[in-house]
Amino acid sequence: MTATTSAVVPEVTLDPYAAEQLFATDIAVERTRLLYQGSRLPTLLMLLTGLACAFLLWSEQRAPLLAAWLGWMVLLVLLRLVQVKAFDAALPSRQAEAHWRRRFLFGAGASGLTLAFAAIVLVPADAFYQQALLYGLIAAAILSASVAYAVSLPAFLTFALPCLLPSVTFLLAEGNNLQRGWGGLGVILSLALLVVAWQVNRLVQRSLLQRFHNQALIANLEHAKLRAEGLNEELAREVEQRRRAERELRGAHGELEMRVAERTLELDEATHALGKSQARLALALEASELGLWDWDLESDQVHHSHLRELFGLDAEQVQVMLRDLTPRLHPDDLPTLRRALVEHMKGRSDGYQVEYRFKHADGHWL
Repeated sequence: MTATTSAVVPEVTLDPYAAEQLFATDIAVERTRLLYQGSRLPTLLMLLTGLACAFLLWSEQRAPLLAAWLGWMVLLVLLRLVQVKAFDAALPSRQAEAHWRRRFLFGAGASGLTLAFAAIVLVPADAFYQQALLYGLIAAAILSASVAYAVSLPAFLTFALPCLLPSVTFLLAEGNNLQRGWGGLGVILSLALLVVAWQVNRLVQRSLLQRFHNQALIANLEHAKLRAEGLNEELAREVEQRRRAERELRGAHGELEMRVAERTLELDEATHALGKSQARLALALEASELGLWDWDLESDQVHHSHLRELFGLDAEQVQVMLRDLTPRLHPDDLPTLRRALVEHMKGRSDGYQVEYRFKHADGHWL
């Protein structure tokens, strides 16, 4: 059977008082478990003591009293052993319930009173040999139970006080010197048992504190290990996601470079084709003695090719339509030109096509 700690240690080192408060519940449960675990041998030894006392004291006069006392002891021993078995069969969560401790204390007190009854009532006052044997057997049972119950001072006192206090008081109050001697020996035994029980209790308390402290530290380490493993897994997932994103980015970058290269090649080819087309157009215009002109209606700027060849004008002389070209139009052709332009701008004609006369730089009309 293993105890489980319900506390978690916030730091590695704790002062004794803080540790005792932190593990108080766990220590109380473990003390109860140790009491039940260690009570089998003292209970059986008490039964053997009762049988031996009944055998040594059996007589016709005392037979009814001895039989009643022995029957009660057998019943008490059976009840306590059944109680131990029931505790062992209970779940750890059920063993922490307070009624187990109360039942044990009740059984310990009843056992102490049973042994005290034997020391006070059954032991003869004038037979030293029988007194030595009987007090020795009772003392052995008391010692065995006291050591087992010392893990809990309340359990020890619940057994020792009902057992020793009435017996010692009775023996010291007797007028017989022999009885008073046994009473003095009982006082010495009681004091020795108190010291031993106190020392055992301290050692058990320290051992349990260290045990639960270590278990809590182990639980903290395991929790930290699990948390570190979880963080490592999360970090691994993040690294994998970043690697995947990096691979996707590299793929997209490569695809983009490929597209840029394709577009650049297409643009170069288009530029080359446009250059060829412009060259052909220039040759065609030159061969046909025609020209191209471009008029920006917003800025009124105009561009005309072959100005020198056709009109005898330089490019610097022709920049704006109204200022540079309109005055050179024949006055009779202006209405026709304006009408054709208006019709085209209103969308009433498919194109702007008109014939008009233009004044050459040397003064003749074209």
